[in-house]
Amino acid sequence: MHWYAVQVTTRHENKVKKYLEKQKNNGLAGKVGQVLTIQDSLSGYVFIESDMWPEPYLRGLATWHRVIGQVSWAEIAGMMDSAGQFTPFKQGDRVEILGGPLMGLIGTVKHAGPERSKVVVTFFNDKVAVEVENQMLRSA
Repeated sequence: MHWYAVQVTTRHENKVKKYLEKQKNNGLAGKVGQVLTIQDSLSGYVFIESDMWPEPYLRGLATWHRVIGQVSWAEIAGMMDSAGQFTPFKQGDRVEILGGPLMGLIGTVKHAGPERSKVVVTFFNDKVAVEVENQMLRSA
């Protein structure tokens, strides 16, 4: 999946987010991942994690204007950090690994750092602690 920036009507970011969350429950699961907003400092934009260009998923919603393009997680995290909204995972959080040989496994955060976290996963019936970049994790 990739991240996309979408321009929406200012102060309607949460409406778009709720719409997509509802759509995920109605058949878009696996096609749309996380939906993020950066309140105050970047109003009028929503960031969508999607398997493809997200325009088809937004049809029927009047409050979106255009898909700006693909963005990296590092860019989004940087914007969230400068807005004071970025909080890395904390100990005990359940997370899913998004890439690499352990992609799809769900584990528990043992130690959270600003860029990497140690996650305990069950691998071949054994609990293993692995260090993963935060950009390769999402809340499960």
